[in-house]
Amino acid sequence: MSRYSINFDRLVNMLVPYFLRNRKYVLFLQSLVSPLQKTNSKFLDFAREKKIEASMTSQVILFRWYLNQKYRKYFVDKDNSIEIEDAIDIGVPIYREKDPNLTPCTVWSIDDDWDSVIGTDEEPKLFYYRQENLTINKASFSISVPEINIPQEEFVPMIANTIKEYRIAGKTFQIKISEPK
Repeated sequence: MSRYSINFDRLVNMLVPYFLRNRKYVLFLQSLVSPLQKTNSKFLDFAREKKIEASMTSQVILFRWYLNQKYRKYFVDKDNSIEIEDAIDIGVPIYREKDPNLTPCTVWSIDDDWDSVIGTDEEPKLFYYRQENLTINKASFSISVPEINIPQEEFVPMIANTIKEYRIAGKTFQIKISEPK
């Protein structure tokens, strides 16, 4: 973010008139400007963070990178990373006959010979009832976090807030934190 960085030593040297440029006077002015240097470095960090947030989407690869970049300081082992896992695909839902959103499907029997079928690249999916999906998949995706060096009571609200901010509406999530060995 070189756009916002300011070289205050150079600025002081440029603004002091040539007839007042003795060493003590310039050092005195630089010491007066030093709080501005600290404020400028904080602003640079803030601007860098906001630029990343503005370019963030809920795409998994960007989201994983952002979560790792933001929360790596809390990991016990800095080489570990946060992983995002999709829910388990348990099959095709069974719909009632009078459902307005009915889509045509082929019901396969276990005894059917699938070798005669042409044009399918995969084995047909299993069917399930809606209640089965809710009991197996409690969340749309899960976030696996390695061991952390702060209490879970502090970490979970921080990461949950970030996930809620960038996830797609209607998606649910579950946070899994590795236990210390």
